[in-house]
Amino acid sequence: MQVLTKNVYICAVALFLSVSVFSIFRLMPAGAQIPPLAEISREPELDAKIRVFFAALGKGNTPAAFEELLRQSPLNSAETGQIAELQKKTDELKSQFGEILTCEPIDVKRTGADVITLTYLLKYEQYPVQWTFQFYRKPPVAGAGSTSPWVLIEVQFGTKIGIF
Repeated sequence: MQVLTKNVYICAVALFLSVSVFSIFRLMPAGAQIPPLAEISREPELDAKIRVFFAALGKGNTPAAFEELLRQSPLNSAETGQIAELQKKTDELKSQFGEILTCEPIDVKRTGADVITLTYLLKYEQYPVQWTFQFYRKPPVAGAGSTSPWVLIEVQFGTKIGIF
């Protein structure tokens, strides 16, 4: 009798779970697919800005690439030596890893409505390099309705790919 009760209980739990899962999928529209994270939160103007930056790097024009990337950014007022060092380290990537082949967006994270972090994989001939760009926009003033433009507040790159 005890085995029968246990089997009935297991069947009841299995039936409940099956009905629950079916109900969840039934709520989704037919043919619905969950879009990739990059497509959910990407800002097209930021993606274009980053791709222009990478294109200039690919042409070997690192100073112009950073000049355009840092335009209207508070980072542009950073110590000149810091920007020069970042440009130097960026140029060293080409001598270490070869020519730039392509770039690929790999992650988008939003922190609230006004901070977005975009991560790209810049693929060189011999090795990928992960670039991270963080942008901020001033929240709209109540009643104004329009948002401020995005400004770059952080840029970094590294050769450690994965969880660190």
